[in-house]
Amino acid sequence: MPQVREIMPTSGPRLPALPTLSEILPDGTEGGKEFGRIIDLLLFNEWRGEGNKFQPLDDSAGDFRGLDSYRYGRRGNKITGYQYKFYRSPLSSQHRSLIAAAIEQAAENSESKISTYVLVTPDDLTNSGKRKEGGDIAWFEALREKYRSRFEIEHIGHTKIIAMFLRARHLCLFYYPSLVPLGDARRKTIQEVRVQYDENMRRRFGRIEFVGMSVYKEEASRRVPLENIYIPLSLVTEASPEENDDTPRIEPVSLIAPGKKSIVLGDPGSGKSTLVSFLALVGITPALQKRCAGAADDRLPIVVTLRRYADEIKTRKNLSLIDYIVESVQADFNIGAADKNFFEAYIESGRAIIFFDGLDELPGPQFKGLMRRRIDSFCTSYPINTAIVTSRIVGYEADVRFDAPYRHFRVAKLRLTEIEEFVSDWYGERIKEEVERSRNIADLVKVINNPDNDAIRDLSKNPLLLTIVTLVHRIDAVLPDQRVVLYQKCTETLLNTWNKAKKQDDEPIKGRIEQRNRLRVEAIAYWMHRNSLQAKGRAVAPHSEIVKFLTEHIESKEKKRDKDEPSEDQAEEFFTFVRSSAGLMIEAGDGLYSFIHLTFQEYLSATYLTTYGEVGGALSIWNELNGDLENPRWREVVRLLVASLKSAAAQAFFVEKLCEANLQNPSRDCTLLLVGLLRDGIEPAEEKAEQICLQVFDILMKTESPDDIRTINTAVRSWTLKEHSNLETAKSVFKRIFHDASPIDKLTLALINQSAELGPLDTELRAALDYGSHRFVEPLLFGPEGTKPASPIWGEMYLKQTLDAFQDPDSNAASAIGLGISILLDPTEVAERLLSRSLSLLSSIGRGPHRDYTMNLVALAGETNLHPSLREALAYCINPTNGYEERVERGQLIEEFFHRWLSHVPQLKRRGDENTLSEAVRQRLRFFYRKPGSRAALPGTPQTGKPRRTREMALIRRSLKTVNLDAGIYTRMILASDVMRENIVPSFVKEMNLTPPGHWEETLRATLSALVPQAIGRYFDYEEWRSLTARLSTNLATEDDFNWACWLILVDVWVRANRAASTDAPTGLEDLISVSRECRHDPLQFALAFRDMYMGNEAALGRAVELCEAQDSYAYKMLVSAGWPDWFTDETSLFERGSVKSRKKTGRRNP
Repeated sequence: MPQVREIMPTSGPRLPALPTLSEILPDGTEGGKEFGRIIDLLLFNEWRGEGNKFQPLDDSAGDFRGLDSYRYGRRGNKITGYQYKFYRSPLSSQHRSLIAAAIEQAAENSESKISTYVLVTPDDLTNSGKRKEGGDIAWFEALREKYRSRFEIEHIGHTKIIAMFLRARHLCLFYYPSLVPLGDARRKTIQEVRVQYDENMRRRFGRIEFVGMSVYKEEASRRVPLENIYIPLSLVTEASPEENDDTPRIEPVSLIAPGKKSIVLGDPGSGKSTLVSFLALVGITPALQKRCAGAADDRLPIVVTLRRYADEIKTRKNLSLIDYIVESVQADFNIGAADKNFFEAYIESGRAIIFFDGLDELPGPQFKGLMRRRIDSFCTSYPINTAIVTSRIVGYEADVRFDAPYRHFRVAKLRLTEIEEFVSDWYGERIKEEVERSRNIADLVKVINNPDNDAIRDLSKNPLLLTIVTLVHRIDAVLPDQRVVLYQKCTETLLNTWNKAKKQDDEPIKGRIEQRNRLRVEAIAYWMHRNSLQAKGRAVAPHSEIVKFLTEHIESKEKKRDKDEPSEDQAEEFFTFVRSSAGLMIEAGDGLYSFIHLTFQEYLSATYLTTYGEVGGALSIWNELNGDLENPRWREVVRLLVASLKSAAAQAFFVEKLCEANLQNPSRDCTLLLVGLLRDGIEPAEEKAEQICLQVFDILMKTESPDDIRTINTAVRSWTLKEHSNLETAKSVFKRIFHDASPIDKLTLALINQSAELGPLDTELRAALDYGSHRFVEPLLFGPEGTKPASPIWGEMYLKQTLDAFQDPDSNAASAIGLGISILLDPTEVAERLLSRSLSLLSSIGRGPHRDYTMNLVALAGETNLHPSLREALAYCINPTNGYEERVERGQLIEEFFHRWLSHVPQLKRRGDENTLSEAVRQRLRFFYRKPGSRAALPGTPQTGKPRRTREMALIRRSLKTVNLDAGIYTRMILASDVMRENIVPSFVKEMNLTPPGHWEETLRATLSALVPQAIGRYFDYEEWRSLTARLSTNLATEDDFNWACWLILVDVWVRANRAASTDAPTGLEDLISVSRECRHDPLQFALAFRDMYMGNEAALGRAVELCEAQDSYAYKMLVSAGWPDWFTDETSLFERGSVKSRKKTGRRNP
């Protein structure tokens, strides 16, 4: 950070007295967020163009690093770290403590390597002669001196902030207009234009129109206000597999946080455009804020339709984005005063939210690449603004993909609760009579929730298709339960708008026209599906080619009548109808068209084939499809085709042919097709259920890919869950195969049984399993029943995951899951492990690692009999309210204890280092772990040895702010996340050399999700606490009981530091603590002393030190075994000097 003379202007007029940002901004969290955004922008403006790189950090990363942003020097070898604290001067004792803790955290983070630490507060530091411990300036100078050997410490306050404002004139207009010529008048003009702009935004984007339904019923033609019907969609990360209700979801509002750069992908009809409308309006529309728990936001929302911009730059290549924005707004909104100065005032001050809508709709790769570069350049020039780019998944190719810092998300499918809310709101807008409205809502909700109606439920997870389903229900009052009939009704509902549009009432003519229209759209669907086999989703085709194909179809397939228009005119008229009135086809960009959803393309292709076979029979259809059955793109078409066949003999023909083909040449796709026919309830398939199950198990045993195994297992589960008899059939076939299988195949089949959830494996079958050298893994399959041999690398696994807990939120969560795995592998002395890791992390108490680790343990045990205080603290950790920082401070007594411990460490005293305790603990644990020949890859660590930075836990926490934690949803979400799926399980399978690896991965994902919460839950169970208290009070406690009690006392400290209730409110551990005070057990007394220090008992500090002073003290040994630096030996310094020989002699200790 430059010195004061480098920041302050060197000349100019004397500035008037100006209020500080602490006086301008609101108090609390909102003011703190705004302060952070302002400082980010000022610092970026200060350093851009000088070869520096300025990098803000998100909340979760900053929490672990103790910083809010970095600045890299020209050569990258000097790093300045910035910490923003929205604290008024003079600083309170609590604020001083929190600042000191943040500096310690930055010092101990080995990744930072900062040369300068800069504290930014809204006020200048002041000295107060009345304060016993000295003023802020003296206190800050003492901090600088303390860390001088590590890095320089500087401060930015009000004076320097104003100096930076002088070089950011657009930002001055919003906070200090008097610093800018005519600033007050310019700000007033901006405010007046803004009122008109917001009103036009609400008119343009504030209503939903249901395309394709506008002429069927008059009531459906009404555009509905967004705030009356919008259901807040959720997002998942792009890499998430097919989501379910437990998949970690992201609230879209989080994407509009200042400086965020996001790509939102989605299928047609998933709600991308409506989501853009919502995000653009939520900050300026009180009704939306009320409906969706949003907040007012004075930043400027700007929506750029990329297709329109592309049309302009076809003839005006040098048209910049900002010039296009000005032109389009002036034209669309008719606001001449919305000029370049208006938009620059917001954009250059980082006060804009910019939506770039429809990247996939651009004409070809060249335009997409050009637009990507222009967007990226724009966002690089104005990085504090928020940017969101939308695209369909198909059309977002690798060559136009945005790189970091853009984060990729996918619009998630609707959950049942969201579907029900939409149905209620939709009918609320359509039917005003209360009794009729309530009856329709109740009936449709009942249909969708019926477990047997999975076809309707699957269709309803897409907002567009849900709208069509609702319309069908409104018209017919009932919904069919077979999906092929449902698709038929949806298609007919949309196509029948032709007669409404033409006012055609003659029934015979209506029937003929409906049949003709149906054949036409089927022909288009089959032609497009056939000619785009390489496509991943819906096919697309140019307008001209569709009309040309349809013209040829009319001329060759339809009987011409005297009054008929020319074939090309008919084709054009019909295509316009399908696109504009029926809504079955939509523009996919630059003159390309597709069906609104792949479902309709597949269904209409199937019905085309059904009609095709009316003359030649089933064999002719089979021959037409010959060679396509191995293509997964045809799987759904064939399923729908077989379900559409009216003849049982024709269905039996297809089932027989498929079984024969799969027997001769087993394949995943043919197997999935056969299982799909079972799921559809096709009678000839059900008659061959055992034969199909044999083929399923055969292909599963030959499959190595975890993704393929998962796909087949999912299909099998869908079938077995449909009826109990299906499960019994699968189990019967499984047992038959198992008895005849080789020992190796028996183990593979046991894994399949667990991952496909076929039920508990019989004792007789389990006894026949041969695990080879990996029998210790059996508890991970069936639970810890009886005494099992421990894992040969259990010690290394535990130690490495303790180190990982310090790294970042994802690795911390992996460490908590890893502890559950260790309990399953070795159910003895569990409390010792719980206590040891807590003691290791105790050095970071109140901050990221310690707080998050205990939070993760509590959450994993979320469905156990938890005391209410644990649930309260868990909720508070996930969603802290104002004042949270003050609740998690360590307290001066604990700081003093840590300082005294470090003062006893000989190597630190010799070197004069200012190490923090947390850093010293990590150094010692690394020394234990980094032994020559020790394993480099352990469960929870990828092959690189570095933790994955998926930031999955940050997403989970964000999504949990709106759910009921009592339902145990955190447990399910974390166990379904990348932390488990891509981190813990694959590395464990690889390290253990478990074969076949694909089956082990899928099985462990399934079994650990159930077993880990059970393993951890016992130690948080309130009834177990009572039993433990009784044993302690009657002298029946074991050593593991004492360790358990020690750990629970530390949990008591965590609860008190992480909840809204007062520090002395009950935690459920009062009786245990009272009984523990009577126990003569040094570690237990140390835990009590530590708790008392947190509670502010000064005498407890002396007790804690006294308990640790002797080398043979049990409490001292316990802390040293957890990684605290040893007072009496120099073993850590051996590693620091790089003495490999000495390290070998010292040997490896395993905490």
